[in-house]
Amino acid sequence: MEQKSNRSSAKLLLGIGATLLANLILVTVNFTVKENPIYGGELCLIKGGVQLVVFGLAMVTQSNQELPKELSLKLHVLGFGLTVGILTLASYVAVQMVPVSDFLVICFTSPIFTVFLSKCILKTSVTFTKVGLCLILTIGVILVVKPHMIFQTFDNDSEALEMEANHTRRATEEMETGDTVNSDALTYTLGILASGVASICGALVNVQVAKCRMCSSNLLMISGGVGTLLVSFLCPLINIPNRIFEDSSGIPFSSWMLIISVSIGSIVAGLLLVIANKLASPTIVIMFRSTELIFALAGEWMIFKITPELLGCLGSILVLASVIAMPWADSIQTYFNRCFMCETSDQPEIVEDMILKEAGIGLLPKQEGWSGDNK
Repeated sequence: MEQKSNRSSAKLLLGIGATLLANLILVTVNFTVKENPIYGGELCLIKGGVQLVVFGLAMVTQSNQELPKELSLKLHVLGFGLTVGILTLASYVAVQMVPVSDFLVICFTSPIFTVFLSKCILKTSVTFTKVGLCLILTIGVILVVKPHMIFQTFDNDSEALEMEANHTRRATEEMETGDTVNSDALTYTLGILASGVASICGALVNVQVAKCRMCSSNLLMISGGVGTLLVSFLCPLINIPNRIFEDSSGIPFSSWMLIISVSIGSIVAGLLLVIANKLASPTIVIMFRSTELIFALAGEWMIFKITPELLGCLGSILVLASVIAMPWADSIQTYFNRCFMCETSDQPEIVEDMILKEAGIGLLPKQEGWSGDNK
């Protein structure tokens, strides 16, 4: 029994370690994209190609992999791939236009869209706890982004924005001579919109994975690679440069190495998160995934010397708190429901036992006087 407990603890620690390592890789990828002359279309092309080859070979070598037969499931797999492609491109574009920490804060709003998409597509319930956490998350994002319509002035720390503009190659190259503050504001706004697209796509990916739970992971990764490749071919149509199509011989060797490294790093981070979900519970993984924002804030302070302002820090704390609490929303709602349903003379430890069981952190025996199961 003790040996089994030690193995479980070791798996949990390995899962947490894999999550933290994935966070470090993703933050490094984001800062690399932001600081170097590489474009979203190029990254999508290489990442999609590498992902397609790697997981295509993995699927071929495993004879027990089956393709979906139902038309609806095939459509969901195709939709998953296209959504992943849009998510990848939007992320690469956004991170070049806004601070990495702001990009991550917007991406952390995906639970809001996941809740309502799950209601529409998966027919799951929307509880008061989920709505409350979504509201807290929205308030946190507003404090970080500080939209003009609410705060009346574009007060996103002009000095920090100027630094970000200097490090944002695409924005600087395309910037016309004129009011620098207005150009910075426009760039920031477009970056926030791209981050919002990434957040919505992230939520849609979560829902589509649930719909495709009968499909193998290799098939979904292949679909994601195909979708990312398709998006890379569409980039020139929306004025996103891709030097591989235009003049691949003109790309410096250092840029090739960066493009390949970023693409492989993104794939490795994704694999680490898959491994982490197998070693630890998804709830634990989501909780430690939120440390990516902390790593990004630390990176901005060390690289750009940007110190987060008070409102931004408060907003980030609200976002982190709501994201960490979101996986426990159903259990919290059940706890409150049973608290209000039980009289004060009832045994409160029974209710506490049930919430611990549902959260997966309690193994207490069933108490006498309580009827029903955990659902």
